Amino acid sequence: LYKEIKKETRVTVLDEVATLPQPPTGTGDFMWHLSRTSSGFVVWNNGRILQKSDGTVLTIGNEDTIIQNAYSHDEGLVLMTTTGMIRLDLTKNTGSTIALITDELEKNVAASLPYGKYLYAIDDKGIIWKHPESTTGFAKPTKWLKSETALKNPQGIASDGALYVLDTETTIHKFFRGEIAPFETDPVEPKFKYASELWTDNDALFIYVAEQSKNRVVVLDKNGVLVTQYILPGNTFTGFAIDEKNHAGFITQDNKVKRFTLTHLK
Repeated sequence: LYKEIKKETRVTVLDEVATLPQPPTGTGDFMWHLSRTSSGFVVWNNGRILQKSDGTVLTIGNEDTIIQNAYSHDEGLVLMTTTGMIRLDLTKNTGSTIALITDELEKNVAASLPYGKYLYAIDDKGIIWKHPESTTGFAKPTKWLKSETALKNPQGIASDGALYVLDTETTIHKFFRGEIAPFETDPVEPKFKYASELWTDNDALFIYVAEQSKNRVVVLDKNGVLVTQYILPGNTFTGFAIDEKNHAGFITQDNKVKRFTLTHLK
């Protein structure tokens, strides 16, 4: 599946592929994030600006809208925002608000992910909820897990049929068909301390974990075996995305989208 390489890969060159709009004057904690799409990638900020890989800049919602997360779904994008859920048609550059019916117990959502015909949401209590798709969006959820879990502070979620949850910025848990599944990762040096995002999908061969504070992207195989970790140069990056088909990783850094080569892939 991959080349036998060193467990640490120091990247020396990052190719600039896009320049991003400057943040408004007086903006506080302004960060760019990346999400993969079927046609490339989108870059979004913790405001209401979104930029496609072709350079098109879109303004989402109204002045009260803050984009919290973005997910590729059905050839488009689903945006989780402070003013509701928005389905974005990337071919027409149009967005429409969609319904999300929540359970009264589903309070503060820590992470969520549309997958297939469902939206999976994890609240800050570690409960995973499963929302079925409806004609207007996503319907009232049910608890997906069949037993209690040890999730304490979930931050990220990814799926390839199983669900992978990043917890307490240090640990990855795997769930399948509502049950916790065996999954242990190889030791990573230095140890995870502030890992913030992970990504995989049905077609991906590997699981990718971003730890911005150490400017690294760690690569694991689907059994948790450490393949390598990419140590990236320059200032701290804020967002990342992976394109295995084209052997490329993308980050947002210094108001630009930059690319590095995934040398572990054949």
